[in-house]
Amino acid sequence: MDGAAMADQENNNPNTEGHPFAGPQLQNGEFKAADMTDANFNGVNLTRAKFYAVLQDAQFNDCNLSAVFFKNVNLSGAKFDDVNLANSTFHNINLSGTKFDSLSMRDVEVTRVDITGMKIDGIPVSDFTAAYDEKHGLTPRDEDSEK
Repeated sequence: MDGAAMADQENNNPNTEGHPFAGPQLQNGEFKAADMTDANFNGVNLTRAKFYAVLQDAQFNDCNLSAVFFKNVNLSGAKFDDVNLANSTFHNINLSGTKFDSLSMRDVEVTRVDITGMKIDGIPVSDFTAAYDEKHGLTPRDEDSEK
């Protein structure tokens, strides 16, 4: 899909497994029950797109994902490099094994999250939460209760 213009399209049950997307305009697109496993998005404009799909092991490189809505999406093993996720929403998402590089998390809020094995710059997030709890005299968090 080199340079394709598919803005404002609704795609029900598309199978794009392993398909490369290079430079298409997919803003405002809606992807329902789509299998986009191993999809490769390069330089794609996905502004305000809505995903209800499988994006396992997908790669997003140099993409505009601002104001994108992800709901009930499997993003396990996905890789995000040089992407804009400003004002995007993630609800009920599997990010297991997902990699983010050169990430700005300014004003990001995360709730009801399982942080088992999660690291920021190589440091386990559980170390950060334990230090915070200790500093503020809080009861240590039970990671099982965060699932």
